[in-house]
Amino acid sequence: MPYAHDLLVLGDANPDIVVGPLDAPLAFGQRERLVDSGALTLGGSASIMACGAARLGLRVAFAGRVGDDDAGRYVRAALEDRGVDTSALRVDPDLPTPLTVVLTRPDGDRAILTAPGTLPATGPEDVPEALLTGSRHVHAASYFLLPRLAAALPELFATARAHGATTSLDTNDDPAGTWAAGRLADVLAAT
Repeated sequence: MPYAHDLLVLGDANPDIVVGPLDAPLAFGQRERLVDSGALTLGGSASIMACGAARLGLRVAFAGRVGDDDAGRYVRAALEDRGVDTSALRVDPDLPTPLTVVLTRPDGDRAILTAPGTLPATGPEDVPEALLTGSRHVHAASYFLLPRLAAALPELFATARAHGATTSLDTNDDPAGTWAAGRLADVLAAT
């Protein structure tokens, strides 16, 4: 079966602001601190995966949600500049684009602070059926950041698999620290 895309990636897309390295604990109380570097880059496990696959020459589409703001426009442009089809990147007029600040230490460890914005609102309606059934592989990322999408993954994966696709899941970190194994059982069975 000919597929329109090699890979459909579902999930998170946001700007990352990477700052550091920090060699001492943060000091609150309006204290300013100078660091060696700061960078604005495309973040979100799903968008990073999409860009990496496009760089390898795969035909990649991305399905997710951003806000109607400068951060959302940055995300769309960054994905498109890297060769990712953003036709299913929905713009939410009511919620901001997620934003992440990554604080680094000299040893490479990181602390990650995320303002979720559109992440909790992202759901199965953000995944066009034509992309789901017209992609050779469907990958979902950041399971614990996207509760509505996560709940729909067993059905979405089943639909993709019924059309000959393979599927994969990157849970990423669970900010709650519980790793809700019971919640994962259904999606893992469909992956």
